[in-house]
Amino acid sequence: MKNLLYFLFITLFFACSNAEPKTPEEAQVATPAPAVAATPAQVLYPSIPFEDLKYLYDNCDFIDYVYYDLPISMSLSEKPSIQNTFVQVSQQPASVHPSCGKSGIARITYQIKGDIVAESEMFFTDNCKYFVFYEDGKPKYSNLITPQGIEYLENLFKSISTQ
Repeated sequence: MKNLLYFLFITLFFACSNAEPKTPEEAQVATPAPAVAATPAQVLYPSIPFEDLKYLYDNCDFIDYVYYDLPISMSLSEKPSIQNTFVQVSQQPASVHPSCGKSGIARITYQIKGDIVAESEMFFTDNCKYFVFYEDGKPKYSNLITPQGIEYLENLFKSISTQ
């Protein structure tokens, strides 16, 4: 029952967003998070090509978020909510620091007409705020999370922790 309430809250949060969906061109580029200590962060993967992101923006009809350590999962099926999620993806590749680990906080699947067409891992800690996109089960692209995405996710996590 509690998970159902979380799901309804999250769905309502997305549905009531005042922000109009923006195209990926309109999203601001995020600034990289400062590196931690001695081992430098490295850009291990290039940015997902704009054409791929635009294809997902235009055609994706279902997104599923599975959080590893949170008491929620999230599924989006309404076009404005789906398109708003792509505003979270910066065009700037992420600098990956070893302290971020190999696993993020959530796995995201992107579907078109029932077929999974893309997958990503979301990293969201103090010095690690980015997506790693997978192809054939292997990391291929990495992108920072935009300032709008960081603000949205921080508010989402705060609302979950207060319930």
